[in-house]
Amino acid sequence: MRLERLSSRFETLTRRAFKLDERRLEQIWTLTKQKTESWGGRLVVVYLPSRQRYVDPSQTGPLGDVEVTARRVATRLGLDYVDIPARFERNENPEKLYYQHFNEEGNRVVADALVEYLNAQPTAQGR
Repeated sequence: MRLERLSSRFETLTRRAFKLDERRLEQIWTLTKQKTESWGGRLVVVYLPSRQRYVDPSQTGPLGDVEVTARRVATRLGLDYVDIPARFERNENPEKLYYQHFNEEGNRVVADALVEYLNAQPTAQGR
């Protein structure tokens, strides 16, 4: 329940001020990591870029800060980080990977990145 309250508060603050609270994010991910590890799982951060990043980068504002903060917190907590923006930027026109949300091609790029990440992981027997 504590995790749900933190997450709910984080979402409210993020929507209102659109500034990522690094301390709160770290609290949420720490609790989530502990819970995930308690059943033998592993928390992985998959950062999905905003369409705005590619359509009009000059208007991105705090969105870039969100990505930097998310990566910094993930690194500090020892979480794996699947870098979807890096995959999108391999595309000549990353803005074409969206309608309002990812289109079929955008979803394929994300899926390929996730499959690549999963295939690089040790098997459950090898842990």
